[in-house]
Amino acid sequence: MMKNFTYHAPQTITAALMLLDQALARSEDTYILAGGTVLVPQIKESLVRPSLVISLKHLPMLKKITLDEKGLHLGALITPVELIRSPVILEHYPVLAQAAATMAGVQIRNMATIEGNLCSAVPTADLVPSLLAPDAIVQVQGPNGLRPARRVADRTRACHKRKLSPLSFGPSRGYAGH
Repeated sequence: MMKNFTYHAPQTITAALMLLDQALARSEDTYILAGGTVLVPQIKESLVRPSLVISLKHLPMLKKITLDEKGLHLGALITPVELIRSPVILEHYPVLAQAAATMAGVQIRNMATIEGNLCSAVPTADLVPSLLAPDAIVQVQGPNGLRPARRVADRTRACHKRKLSPLSFGPSRGYAGH
């Protein structure tokens, strides 16, 4: 049986971080919800039993795709479908669009996120290899602020073994593939 939990959908990163900080202070079992393709089934199967779920869905600043002199920047909530359709991705990083087009089914491609692929450490994280190849960089933000940027290769581990705590989310400013 699924345990009841509190659900918050903050409208700003500051509000999300404040909720995370409060959850840490209360030692709550808190999870971040991005696309939900990993977390929702885990909750339904009682594999995780959060007391608090914080959704990032209403944070449009995490839905940006930009290219500058430092490289490509993808917000945490970018979905595979957005990678497939992005003119910037298609022109400058076509292998990323190709990887996104081959992952899972249409429903998952519409819901899954960069954040989920990088932070959940599940074997179905289809985008991770295409982020490892260009030596992509990820930057993560948590209640204690912005963490130093690191290579995706340094952030990944074996299946289900997060290198990030469930009380952080990333990439907060996207990643840059060089």
